[in-house]
Amino acid sequence: MARSAGGEAASEAGLSKWQYAVLFATPVAAGLAYWYYKKSRARGKPPGASAGETKGSKSVDKSQTNHSRGSTEAKDPFERAKAFKNQGNKYFKEGKFDKAIECYSEAIALCPPQNKNELATFYQNRAAAYENLKNYTAVITDCTKAIDLNFQYVKALHRRAKAYEVVNELDKCLEDITAVCILEGFQNQNSLLVTDRVLKKIGKASAKELIKVRKPMLPSKHFIRNYFISFCEDPVVKAVQAHREGKPFLTSDSPGSAYAQAVECLAKEKYEEVIEHCTKEIENEGEALAEALLLRGTLHMLQGLSQSTVDDLNRVLQMDSASLKRGSTRELESRFGTRTPGDLRVTPRLRQNTERSKKCRHIHEVNDDEWAKLRR
Repeated sequence: MARSAGGEAASEAGLSKWQYAVLFATPVAAGLAYWYYKKSRARGKPPGASAGETKGSKSVDKSQTNHSRGSTEAKDPFERAKAFKNQGNKYFKEGKFDKAIECYSEAIALCPPQNKNELATFYQNRAAAYENLKNYTAVITDCTKAIDLNFQYVKALHRRAKAYEVVNELDKCLEDITAVCILEGFQNQNSLLVTDRVLKKIGKASAKELIKVRKPMLPSKHFIRNYFISFCEDPVVKAVQAHREGKPFLTSDSPGSAYAQAVECLAKEKYEEVIEHCTKEIENEGEALAEALLLRGTLHMLQGLSQSTVDDLNRVLQMDSASLKRGSTRELESRFGTRTPGDLRVTPRLRQNTERSKKCRHIHEVNDDEWAKLRR
């Protein structure tokens, strides 16, 4: 009885312990079961499924990024400017210069100011289109803007030089083409030829201006001396020889006359004073009027004053003295050329040595500017 009672008490105590164990173990078991279930489900998915999902999401993100970047580039002013420039180049090659100018103008308007070299290229391209349309003022303007942006832009300098040459601004043209030659190291034959051509044009234009205001000048004393010696029957030459020998060379003894002073200056090779004395003799209508006219006309010819020469020699030929005409006409013809009725025309080019000056010259009348050219 006692044992059975003790057993019942123990069983009551043992039952109580199991109840506690169950109460604590149940939540732990449930948590472990849930964890195992999730792990088993994850293992049961097809291989790479999770990676595929991740890769797909990355592709979507990348495409969206590229799309946004493309939108940004399309809106970039510099990229749009280059696109207009490329389109302008196509029009230029097709010969559609007006459309090319429109595209280049759009490129210039869109190009950011900090892109100086590209902006200079756009201006230079537009200048090339204007050049084909022969709008040289616009060519100069655009090339100047290109050079302001890039002062060593050889293409723009060369194009502006050509435009300056066309509009006859030769000094500016020479400045530009000289700069081109320096930048190219004087290695470009075309640039050197342009420089040579422009220099010749400038020289010719300067010579024309100088001729208009030039002071008449006689050639060298050596030339004048040999020129007179070549006419041995010339009355002036005979007068000089007589003066040197101390013999009279006028029909009357008038050593103090203006013509006598002219002969004396001629003998002493003071040629600048000869014309002045001859003019006095002509104004006084002295005894040696014909000789004074002949001598002054000769010196006028040597100075290149063609009209004054013709006036003096025509006056000699119109004089009434038959003996003068017989004696002087031959010398006039041998000195100045063949004589035509009512006029004596002047040779176009003086002979540069005695042998050439002895020959008869082909004659035609020229004005002062033409005469100066012919003398060269």
